[in-house]
Amino acid sequence: MLVLLDLTFKPLLYWFFIITASWGLGVFLNAMKVFGFYPFLGKKWEKKKMKELIQKEKSDKKQ
Repeated sequence: MLVLLDLTFKPLLYWFFIITASWGLGVFLNAMKVFGFYPFLGKKWEKKKMKELIQKEKSDKKQ
């Protein structure tokens, strides 16, 4: 329905595609969260960052 409305009035910007892409991205990110797929900020990243912070804290105490 929204596609027909969008294409009937021929706007300069096809806002329907922006809305569809936004919803698609939201569904994709939600699916990643539900199924436990975290390639960006997962457990490996968390452990690595904790080690870095601990090392930094130890080096700051030595100085």
